[in-house]
Amino acid sequence: MRIQALPLFCLLTATAWSQDPAPTAKPNSVPEARSDAATALLMRACTTMTAATSGSFATDIESDLAMMRGQDFPFGDDSTQVKGGWDQEQRWVTVGDDKAILRGGRMIVETDSGWKLRKDQLGSGAPLPFALSPRLLFSQIAELPQNARQVVHVEAGKVLERDVAILTVRLQGDEARDLALSGALPAAGGPGGFVMIGGMLGGEMPEKKYEIDLALFTALDSGEVLRLRAKVYEEDPMMANVRFAIANAECLPFEDGSFDCVTIGFGLRNVTDKPAALASIAPAPNTSTGTYNGNTSNAMSPLPRSPSVNAAPIAPIRLNVGVPSSS
Repeated sequence: MRIQALPLFCLLTATAWSQDPAPTAKPNSVPEARSDAATALLMRACTTMTAATSGSFATDIESDLAMMRGQDFPFGDDSTQVKGGWDQEQRWVTVGDDKAILRGGRMIVETDSGWKLRKDQLGSGAPLPFALSPRLLFSQIAELPQNARQVVHVEAGKVLERDVAILTVRLQGDEARDLALSGALPAAGGPGGFVMIGGMLGGEMPEKKYEIDLALFTALDSGEVLRLRAKVYEEDPMMANVRFAIANAECLPFEDGSFDCVTIGFGLRNVTDKPAALASIAPAPNTSTGTYNGNTSNAMSPLPRSPSVNAAPIAPIRLNVGVPSSS
């Protein structure tokens, strides 16, 4: 089951190059999908953006946890807007009122008492969100194996009145996993505060699977990538049979025998009618209970009886990168 997708939308403006850009293409010369010309344009875009010594970006990152969808939880869906830029190896970002500068694996943030060195926390105390590194991203794309760099779809379009070819690349398997874990794109992940320890039945933890869709809005006249959309899909076997529900603890909406065991972490003390809650938790003989730290519980996490795994599609994480307005 795919448990999370991260869509990223990004607008990019490259303002200088460390080398002369490649010769310009003819206007409206949009290549065919899966052609050598499309791959050549993709590689030209990577070369151009990797060589750009400075520029600016604006990113919009969304997170969508499929198993949280429709549950009205105060978490699960998230969106973060980041503005910033780069000059050589230095990057700077603005997130709301927070400002940070990153260079050489270190970060300083603006606080009420001046600029301070921080590991991964902004001046407000919020965690540092994904901070785009164009050089890292486009160098990683350029280094993909030749068969993975195939452009599967091409469309003509315009960005800021400039003709672009929208090049779509789809990654699966090891290539998708390596790019997803490289730090060049936002990291997918499980629900906040949820910790899985150990393997299944004492075995090794199953590996997560990834799929990535990239759409590069590439200027035909210069090879610049003016806009980028990336969708990172994560499939986690450990969460395949996990479902969430909001319900009254004194009247749980589960049939008898739905669980082999039930655990409560410091929750029963907050229930008004504890006998009703206990009766709702353990209505049938096949559900075991015990006492731990004053709570009715056992030592196991709630696991459905059925070993079957139901696949469920989820929406992606979007990365949006775009050109900030001149104002």
